Amino acid sequence: ARFFFQQLISGVSYCHSM
Repeated sequence: ARFFFQQLISGVSYCHSM
């Protein structure tokens, strides 16, 4: 679950950066 959460945050951060 932790890995999934970390990946989700990474995806959101990437989207926010764009």
